[in-house]
Amino acid sequence: MEEEENEGWNFPYRNPLLYPHIIHQIFTTCDICTLKLCRLVCKFWEDEVNRILPVKKCPIVLSSESVGDWVQEIEEKGSSITNNVILDGRMSSELCLKIKSAFHHSPFKLEFLEIQSGPWTASQLRNVLHDLPNLKELTLSQNFILPKTDNQSREKKHKPMNLTNLHSLHLNLRDDYLQNLANGEFLIELCTSAPNLGQITCDGNRFSEPGFPSTTIFSKLLFRTVLDIFGGGTNSLVTRLDINVDLRDEDVDLLHAAHLPLRYVHLPLNAGILPEKIDALLTSLKGSLKRLKMTYRSSACKLPALKSIRNLKHLAVHGTGSEMMGLDNHFRYRRRSNFGIGFGPTNTFTPENKSSETNQYKYTDLDLDIGQTIYYVFNVVPVSLFPEEEPFSVPLLALRELCLNAVYYIPKDVSKLGTFFPNVKRLKMPFLDDDLLHAVIKSFPSLEALGATEGFFTDTILTGISPEVQDVLKNVKVSRAYNTRNLREFPSLRNLSSERCTLVLQMKMGIGFSY
Repeated sequence: MEEEENEGWNFPYRNPLLYPHIIHQIFTTCDICTLKLCRLVCKFWEDEVNRILPVKKCPIVLSSESVGDWVQEIEEKGSSITNNVILDGRMSSELCLKIKSAFHHSPFKLEFLEIQSGPWTASQLRNVLHDLPNLKELTLSQNFILPKTDNQSREKKHKPMNLTNLHSLHLNLRDDYLQNLANGEFLIELCTSAPNLGQITCDGNRFSEPGFPSTTIFSKLLFRTVLDIFGGGTNSLVTRLDINVDLRDEDVDLLHAAHLPLRYVHLPLNAGILPEKIDALLTSLKGSLKRLKMTYRSSACKLPALKSIRNLKHLAVHGTGSEMMGLDNHFRYRRRSNFGIGFGPTNTFTPENKSSETNQYKYTDLDLDIGQTIYYVFNVVPVSLFPEEEPFSVPLLALRELCLNAVYYIPKDVSKLGTFFPNVKRLKMPFLDDDLLHAVIKSFPSLEALGATEGFFTDTILTGISPEVQDVLKNVKVSRAYNTRNLREFPSLRNLSSERCTLVLQMKMGIGFSY
């Protein structure tokens, strides 16, 4: 009976998710109108997704064994749904020519290309990258080795790569392949073939992933190469620069002199760097800079003058415990007998620390150990980020997303943070109790999403919120189903156990709690 029912559907697997009408319901009823990335599991899904959704990236991985069948399918059927190809492994010259022909004749113009492994020759890469006018993003990763371009190869006539629409270049290259250090000429050729290149990133350690970004020899060479190619010109289009290079005074001078119209920049600050140079650089970028990421590599670093940046929307401060400790005096942390905000060998908090006399929690000194960072948000926000004697002006009024890690705040500190960042819409704190939640609601009037990794509430039977706080939130709508869309804003907030409670505020028909 089952086989008779399945005959009319023409699909390869006996899986309910492969029925066309079920797939249609999944893709049309879910909130995926902004879907840009779709990882496909089979050809049947490819056809259905392509028919239903305007998907932007549908990656297909091609190895030397599978590329032949893919090219043959394009030649025979004249179609391929993908605009995103990952080339895995070294291809022969013959296969490279076939890939070039497939890219040229496929009705789905290639927009995203990732080239892995190696070694590739310069001729092979030119054949693959030649005449790709629709390519927007190129990634070189996973043991990729830059090819050698010697004098003889330069003398040979070859058509230049046509990458007029290439906007993003991602390089995840390793130092232990010394060829990457010696063969920078091909990188120069690649960059000069992309006149509209606007985003350049290097190193596989994304800021949102665990682990401290590392400076490599190759990243230092890449930094200098990028500034040599794109710096100094009035028509430079580079707006995003994220290269993990240990910035010294001379590097900051080069970046300043390049006059790049940067909207996003990563500044890994070296121990001996002069704060005045960082201040001058940020001042020169105050008209264009929207997102700033700073990595502190030493305790000797000083926080630059952020007040000069008028349009800054996202700020990230990254560092390890030992490196951030040196900022203690500059940030002017306040230490109290009952509420300790400090650095020490322990970071434990137990209910036994609650004082019966004051009915308030006592916290031991905290070891500032930053595990996972959140993109575009603070790792640590000191309560005295700006001198109290100076009036607070415009610097971070546009900040919309704020993440507080490793430091416990009292209600007074939360109120002060609310004056620093009055327009924050998404807030994550390491700890929430009744008093803090009350202070957060009062201090952040524009709040839309609130998350906490730890919390001890007086009433956890239904909502996890005490009656006193519920009186403040009179229009609370209680829901046991957490909102995955908002939770994705904070990727580390996945644990919904009783001791690690996540709250999400939704400013819709009132305030809805989900946990």
